[in-house]
Amino acid sequence: MAQIQLNLFEMIEDYRKKNNLNKTQLSAELGVTKSYVTQILNGDFDHKVSKLVELSLSFGKVPVLQFIDIEKYIEKNKTMATDGLQRKSRLLHSKKVVSKLNSVNKKKGFRKIASAEI
Repeated sequence: MAQIQLNLFEMIEDYRKKNNLNKTQLSAELGVTKSYVTQILNGDFDHKVSKLVELSLSFGKVPVLQFIDIEKYIEKNKTMATDGLQRKSRLLHSKKVVSKLNSVNKKKGFRKIASAEI
């Protein structure tokens, strides 16, 4: 649910900025109260699915609701977390290597080498 709220927040903010609307103008365009828009932007809200669909369609988006087994969800998130940690580890390692090379090159009078993410 947190991801849905974040996506909705981003859609609303993008739409508001793209159309140069303040909260009052945005609420009038959506047909909701200004306080409701404020609640959404503050992340302090709980929507019915019908309202999520209505709001997302207002921004030209189609919500996709999916049901998956809890075990599959947990396993997917474990895999994503592990992959993320591995990427971070490779990145930290590459930064350390580049830092060491830059340090050695600096001592030898060479210019700094470029760093790149893996």
